[in-house]
Amino acid sequence: LVQEGDWLFTIDLKSGYHHVDIHPAFWQFLRFSLQGQDYQFHSLPFGLATAPFVFTQLIKQLTKRWRSRGIRLIQYVDDILFISATRMKALHNRSIIIANLAAAGFVVN
Repeated sequence: LVQEGDWLFTIDLKSGYHHVDIHPAFWQFLRFSLQGQDYQFHSLPFGLATAPFVFTQLIKQLTKRWRSRGIRLIQYVDDILFISATRMKALHNRSIIIANLAAAGFVVN
């Protein structure tokens, strides 16, 4: 995947899970109490057993698009490593990727 002379860059999504809204019908299942105060998540909480799978399935829609355009990458949850043959290609790909992420509602760290 990585070849001699390649340029690499990483993107980390800020609070990736919290960009995934939960349908209101399911908020009741994401409640907890702390010091007598009740709270409920309206977005995908960190620590939920299915959260990595759900988040990865959503991000996969973007990674498929990038791969179809010849962009090499390795993704692990909200961290993505991108690989480009040249510095110029890396800068070009980075601008496309950040624009795609912003359009999808994600914030890059």
